[in-house]
Amino acid sequence: MANKLELMWYGKEQEISVEPRLLIERPELSNTGAAQDTENIVIHIAP
Repeated sequence: MANKLELMWYGKEQEISVEPRLLIERPELSNTGAAQDTENIVIHIAP
């Protein structure tokens, strides 16, 4: 398989540091009242 795509960027070989986050549901911003069986969510990360 000679024709292969690869994503390339500077620093790709460096280890990724991931900071854990606590997700808090805000019902006032939710649309689950209109579609209670939805599996869609929006995640907003505040600064």
